[in-house]
Amino acid sequence: MKIDPKRAGPAVDLVIGTAYTKLADPKDAAKALTAAATPTPAPSPSC
Repeated sequence: MKIDPKRAGPAVDLVIGTAYTKLADPKDAAKALTAAATPTPAPSPSC
């Protein structure tokens, strides 16, 4: 892993191994975001 010596703090942008050749297809990513925005079952009112 290469770390920029100018960076400070615990933040990490993104770390991907060499086996990855591309990120998710935009259609699949949109579908996942929609699913994450509407959880099933709906959260209880006390949350």
